Amino acid sequence: MREPTPDDEGSEADAVFRDILASYAGAGGVTTKAMFGSVALLADGHLAAFVDRRGRFVAKLPEATRVRLQAAGLAVPMEMAGRPTKEWVAVALSPDADWWALADEAVGFVRDR
Repeated sequence: MREPTPDDEGSEADAVFRDILASYAGAGGVTTKAMFGSVALLADGHLAAFVDRRGRFVAKLPEATRVRLQAAGLAVPMEMAGRPTKEWVAVALSPDADWWALADEAVGFVRDR
């Protein structure tokens, strides 16, 4: 069976996220799973991050990080079915938003819960 990969639309966001996923290959407790029309990054079975259909990096992050990203205009609270989700933000691809660092932080955050 083939390991799931992000949707092959060729978007820059998907390409960046594929590289992030590849960087976790062989990392203990870090896996991927097809979810939300994309591939999600999981830590110890808990959802940490994914790229949504709009090409935004969606991650579960600590409050201080969410507040900092939102104050800088780099993130918005994630909504599902029109409702804001707790602890989740959506971050557009930008030179000012380090998706790699955010992925690491999301993995650590969900592991610590």
